[in-house]
Amino acid sequence: MLVTNNTAKGLGGGISGCPHAKTGIGTVGGDDAAIAIYGNTAKREQWPDNRFLNQIGSRGDFIAKADSKGFTADLAMDYYCTFASVVGAQYFKTNETYSWKGRLAYPNSTNTGVGTATNVTIDKNKDSSFLAVDNASLGLTAAAPASPLSEESFDVVIKDNESSTHGGGIGSNGVVAMGSMPSKDIINNEWSFAVTKQFKKVNDTLAGLQGGEFTFGVYKNEDCTDQVVIDGKPLQATNDAYGKIVFNFKGEEYSGSANGQNYTFYVKEISGNNSNIEYDSSVIKVVAKVKKITTTTSNGEVPWKLTTINSELDSIEYFVKENGNWIKQNTAPVFTNKVLPNEDTEQVANPWNLEFTKQLVNNNDTDLFEVDADALANKVNPKFTFNLYKPTSDDGLTEGKLEQIATAQNETAGDNKGKVTFTFVDNKASNEGINDRIDVNQYRKDTEGSVDYTFYVKETVSADDRNPLITYDDTWHKVVVTIDTARTERTDNPDSLTPTHVTTYTSSLKSVKYYTADENGTWVESAEGKNFVNIYHPEGALNLQGSKSFFGAETDGFTFTMQRVNAPEGDQFAGALTPLEKMNYRGSAKDFTSDNAPIIFDEIIYDSVGDYWYMITEDPSEGVITDPRVYVVKVSVAMADNGLSLTPSVAELYYAEGIETDQNGNQVPLDYADLHQLAINSSDAANGAITVPELSFSNFDEQMATMNAFGYAVNAASNAPIDQQCFVDPKIIKNLEGRSLTEGEFNFKLIEINAGENGVVDWSQTQGVVISETSNDRYGMVDFDKANNVSGDWENPSCLLYTAPGMYYYRVVEANELSDPSVDYSKQIITFTTVIEFNEDGQLECTDMYYGHVENGENVRYTESENPQWHPTMTNYARGMDLQVRKTSALDRENGLEGATYGLYAVNNGAQADIFLGEGTSNEDGWITFKNVSLNEGTLYYFKERLAPAGHTVSEFRSSYFYIVKDSSAPNGYTMMYTDSKADMGSKSDASDIVALAATMAEAQDAQDGQGGQGGTQSGTPQGAQSEDGNMIFTFEQDGGVFDEATYTEIAKVDTRTHEWVEGAELSIIEKDSGKVINSWKSGTAVEVLQGKLNVDTTYILREDKAPEGYAKADDVEFKIDQYGAVEILSGTSNGNAELQDATIRLYDTMLDAEVVETVQKENIIETPDNSAGGLSKTGDYLPIAGVALLALGSLIVLLVVARKRKNSKE
Repeated sequence: MLVTNNTAKGLGGGISGCPHAKTGIGTVGGDDAAIAIYGNTAKREQWPDNRFLNQIGSRGDFIAKADSKGFTADLAMDYYCTFASVVGAQYFKTNETYSWKGRLAYPNSTNTGVGTATNVTIDKNKDSSFLAVDNASLGLTAAAPASPLSEESFDVVIKDNESSTHGGGIGSNGVVAMGSMPSKDIINNEWSFAVTKQFKKVNDTLAGLQGGEFTFGVYKNEDCTDQVVIDGKPLQATNDAYGKIVFNFKGEEYSGSANGQNYTFYVKEISGNNSNIEYDSSVIKVVAKVKKITTTTSNGEVPWKLTTINSELDSIEYFVKENGNWIKQNTAPVFTNKVLPNEDTEQVANPWNLEFTKQLVNNNDTDLFEVDADALANKVNPKFTFNLYKPTSDDGLTEGKLEQIATAQNETAGDNKGKVTFTFVDNKASNEGINDRIDVNQYRKDTEGSVDYTFYVKETVSADDRNPLITYDDTWHKVVVTIDTARTERTDNPDSLTPTHVTTYTSSLKSVKYYTADENGTWVESAEGKNFVNIYHPEGALNLQGSKSFFGAETDGFTFTMQRVNAPEGDQFAGALTPLEKMNYRGSAKDFTSDNAPIIFDEIIYDSVGDYWYMITEDPSEGVITDPRVYVVKVSVAMADNGLSLTPSVAELYYAEGIETDQNGNQVPLDYADLHQLAINSSDAANGAITVPELSFSNFDEQMATMNAFGYAVNAASNAPIDQQCFVDPKIIKNLEGRSLTEGEFNFKLIEINAGENGVVDWSQTQGVVISETSNDRYGMVDFDKANNVSGDWENPSCLLYTAPGMYYYRVVEANELSDPSVDYSKQIITFTTVIEFNEDGQLECTDMYYGHVENGENVRYTESENPQWHPTMTNYARGMDLQVRKTSALDRENGLEGATYGLYAVNNGAQADIFLGEGTSNEDGWITFKNVSLNEGTLYYFKERLAPAGHTVSEFRSSYFYIVKDSSAPNGYTMMYTDSKADMGSKSDASDIVALAATMAEAQDAQDGQGGQGGTQSGTPQGAQSEDGNMIFTFEQDGGVFDEATYTEIAKVDTRTHEWVEGAELSIIEKDSGKVINSWKSGTAVEVLQGKLNVDTTYILREDKAPEGYAKADDVEFKIDQYGAVEILSGTSNGNAELQDATIRLYDTMLDAEVVETVQKENIIETPDNSAGGLSKTGDYLPIAGVALLALGSLIVLLVVARKRKNSKE
């Protein structure tokens, strides 16, 4: 029979007997748990409302009530009887030291309360452990089984019952016998006490015990030399799997006495021989008080006549010795053993580097590793080689006593250019074949502390690899490396029974000191010891070239002398020095091209920067009139931008008509007054060749008439006699700053101005004879000659024709029919002056012409006029245009909307798409500003939204077209017009103008970004006709600007089956990427409207945080709104979880089904007949023992009725 899991609100949750009850729990043959009573509950909170149950004479509840502090519920969980009890040990195995524990109480002599009362235990010995009492109240609680018992092994199971008073499982008012009762008196002198064992790992956590690992002994003396002996054997015990060590005593020696006898013992662990365990060597003193408890069932009404004498442990005290004294403990001490780790040692050497810096500089100290790598490689090999040595003796840097251990080269690219690295690695084997790798384990310290290692480094270069232009750093460098070793400890596998304590010695680089040797050979610590500096000496070459003109018959050739001379001192050049080079060019007329041939001088090599002066003359040639001119050339040699070469250039050029000689034939030093400086129009060619067209010599043979070969190259038709006429061709260049110039945009007149009677010219005049009138071409050239060509030569047109000598004055006047309000016109006055004279041959010749400008009323000559290809520039400035439009929301047209990005487009009337000009983003007041747009007349523009602001959609439609027209009454000179048709426009701008506008806007955008701006957005609301930077402001005002619709979504919470509203669901909208909760609410009988709260192109999660009662939570739904406002569900619609209807997401909830199990208990009470009277029995009558078991089973019939009910679903 199994009695378990029953509950009594009084006592005896398993079995209870009233004042007439006689209860026996005996033995059953075999080892099976034939009787099992455990796991029941008594609450001791309600007593029977019956005076006879409370007391009949000396029996009843009054005893337990009076013993309230001792007769507690925890000592009567499973058994309670107020008359006669015979109870033996139960059969099932338990981890406790007892089978039952409880409380035994007798009435006092007057039957008015409790008399003798004591705690009792029944040992696990099923053959000898019994307790027999009568006229007493007994409460018992059973030890729990070591493992759950299977109900299938029992014929009768009484469980899950409840009593409002006593006896939750069995309630008896007669005789109940389970099993066989003893037939003789029982003497049980067995008792026990226990201590506890812990086994700790090195991490102080408990190790699991298997049982039997550790052995303990009980001793009579504190030295633990005299062991207690039971049944002829020393008393020892081992731990179980729970760490409990139970010492079992038996026999008369330690059986106690009726009043209790104290025994003193000493408990100590018997150490094992496992070297990985630290055994607890402590001794615990135990004082155990043992009582002999004699009980009997001598009442004649009890069917079992039995006397039991049980030795019981009445109390126990534990002591621990501290400072020579035994100190009583409040709790039982614990023996603790610890795991001891194995010991191990390891050596670790951290990798480290020796780093040096290789510098390659030129003699100007320019870092050549920073120049273009390809350019450097074309000059030198940028890789240099370094060897690392260690000394093999204590003699330091001594040849023959150094061992090379590594070779490295400098980096030539990336952030580490110039770095030289020797790497000390932990695993040299994996780096075999890499010359700059060294085994770090050769340079470590295996104990705590520091050690120094010395190395020497030197750059090495073979004779074949040496570059003659480089000065190499061939000095030795010394390095002292300090290695520091630290000691650390750790425990591997600390959570195991075989841990290892590891002591690690880690060597690391502590410091590196670099040294160089001073002039005495002493090593001095210096940062320069880390640097190797090679110096590259760049060179440059000059191949000077001039031009030779020869008019006449054939000749044998010409030679020239170029002499190096000193720089001018004061106002003279020193006399000629020894010629550096003499360069010849021989040829004949047939080798000339149009009477011209180049003069080529031999190459000059320069190895330093500076200025070099040369004097060049033509050597006499037979039959030829030698050109007497002398040229003085200043050659400036500078370092090239990349520092890799020297760059010669012709800086200054002078000429004189010849060199005078004194009476002895010696040259007379040239005076500055004899020299005329020429403008230079030189050109660079390959290999340093420089051609100077102005360095020209002209020759005639003796048969040709003499003529001045040095003409005025700056004049267009100079020295060209045409019937006493002379032609001149002036031009200017028009420049427009701020936007692209269009062809014909500006008109100009060239007018002649006459000098006054006093010869003074009034340059402020704007009226005069118009020589020519024209406008600019698309490149800005204003060509007066083409507009009014009077020369008759269309290949060389000219607008000025002179038939008389004189000095002529002209001015350029900008003359536009209408001024453009978007342009600031130049106030510059450009002049043109010509000097016309008769030459020696009586021909008209333009001996001088030049451009000028007026400063303080005076005409100032442009020195650049010497260059015939140069023309002055007149610059107008386009005023900047800023375009603005205001962005609002459809929900609020009054206040600006921040964060909208719009593009500005120009309509392209060609086949290509419209042209994107730029974009801007609305500020906090809603204004979108496009800086420096430079709007063109005749071009249609519009806005189109590119990115929506928060909570709004991208507008699908462009704005109205708009364009500007000139309006003199408008503050900025323009009015903005609007249209919805391209056909409304008259003239159309060229697509190239629109592209130029886009480029201008991009440049303005870059400039604004560089000043910290964002896009085309300005802060603040611009006011007035001009912005703070002076730009004109154009405002798009059609329809009040541009606006966006707010995003719109609805959430409906409905029932899956009825599609009716589901109220009370807790819902939220979460931004998926950030996890931010955007909105949360409880569902009701209407949709939740989200207007302007969600952003486009952002993924959101619709989540039901809590479902209403009776409903299952819906799955998450992921959705987003596209840029035009359409709602799209991305996931969460499977199994009917959700659906989308237009902008409404319907999220469904499904009702739950529930089962309720009700247990109904019915109790049948069977009265047994009285054998003596033949009628109904009275309470307490004796029944034959043979029928007791049947009577107990028949008296309790439990009917369990399980009713399944299904809750009505809430609609």
